[in-house]
Amino acid sequence: MKSTRRKLLAVAILISVALIFCFLFFTFWKFPQEVTEVAVISKTEILSKELPNGLTIIAVENHQVPLVTLVMAVKGGAQVENPGSDGLSHLHEHVFVSNLANVPKRALRGQDRPYPILRGTTSTEYVAYSFTVHAADLKAGMYLMSFGFKHPNLRQSDLEKEKPVVLAEYDRNESEPSYCLGKAVDKRLWYANPYGKDALGNRSIIAQASLEDLRKIQRAYYVPNNCALIVTGDIEPSEVFETAETAFEGWNREEDPFSRHPVPPQLPLRKNLSVMVTKPVSAVTLLIEFQGPSTFENPEATYAADLASTMLNNPSSRFQKKLVDSGLFSFCSMSYLTQNHTGPIRVLTQTTPQKFRQAKDALLGELNSLADPDYFSSEEISNAKQQIEIGSVWERERASRFAQTLKFWWCSTSMDYYLGYVENIKKVGRVQLSDYFDAYVVNKPSVRGVLISPEDQKLVNLREENLA
Repeated sequence: MKSTRRKLLAVAILISVALIFCFLFFTFWKFPQEVTEVAVISKTEILSKELPNGLTIIAVENHQVPLVTLVMAVKGGAQVENPGSDGLSHLHEHVFVSNLANVPKRALRGQDRPYPILRGTTSTEYVAYSFTVHAADLKAGMYLMSFGFKHPNLRQSDLEKEKPVVLAEYDRNESEPSYCLGKAVDKRLWYANPYGKDALGNRSIIAQASLEDLRKIQRAYYVPNNCALIVTGDIEPSEVFETAETAFEGWNREEDPFSRHPVPPQLPLRKNLSVMVTKPVSAVTLLIEFQGPSTFENPEATYAADLASTMLNNPSSRFQKKLVDSGLFSFCSMSYLTQNHTGPIRVLTQTTPQKFRQAKDALLGELNSLADPDYFSSEEISNAKQQIEIGSVWERERASRFAQTLKFWWCSTSMDYYLGYVENIKKVGRVQLSDYFDAYVVNKPSVRGVLISPEDQKLVNLREENLA
């Protein structure tokens, strides 16, 4: 009996000790830093200032690691090209990177020269240059960037070196069947101004480009009031702004390049078009593209577009269950690219030759039902909004990646658009979703493209006229 009491007493003591330990643990234990960092980053301020010459400076603190990323964003890219300059923004970007690499040491004003990896990017609505340096090299990095833009030195030797590089990039893309399909569809979707949506451009124009052709782009668009310097990482914003005022002094404001050279409008598609691309592939890819909204003309619809795509791409959605889980397609996705000048809505799918016709008909039927007010459940809408909000926090987690995100939004929308993005997503409801699909998708003209092997095309007797 005494032995039993002693055992019970020992158990009671052990339980008491365990409870006390749990209390102390959850009261005083500091959880791993990774958990708290997300909350801190989500509250990080995005500070901006416009210099007297019109250059926008954007600064974002993130002290996780002693690194700083600098991105100079230029509004331009494919949108500013015409039939005679198709692809030259991309070629100019390559040559301009060499210009930055050759900035003389005297330009750094006594700072030790950093040797960062310089990167350039050309897209439909921007060109950007970026590099990452140690936090101690912030000023040197800003002086390097400023000198390259204030005193550009485009050299014939760099053009001769970079032209084969760009042509090789062009040839690599042309060898990819999926690229050929996308290009063929885009050419028909943007029939009035295809060069304004193709950053890679025209091979023959690239091959024949002169240094003066590139200097025309430089003079027209590489002006401070058409650029933004984005600095993220281990910084003090006040130091960034102060250094920028000194570094970019003397770079003079010019007339708004888009006042002199307005972007030609994309004319609306009047009827369904189709195109077939035959390549040695093992499956059938169906790409359907619509002309979507633009942030310039209908920003409200762009929020609905992003929310809708998030829901439709969810594996548990009605869209995925009917088209993928049913076995008709191996995958099916819908996306919208936010653009200042008419963004594309893309539906990309893949299936087998034998299932193609049935799958295509099912897809077209499902697309035309998307404006049904009851298509999405309240739970789906709520979950998608939360998913987008979490994503907007997650993208700030790494400073170098976040700088690239801000580059895109500044060029294709505005900082106000980006800063209000999540709140405007939250305002989207069934009415806005239905309005979006009614305006841009349901029974609207589209371009339908198919990528198929010559053998499978003969096997199922598929012709372009069968796609429209």
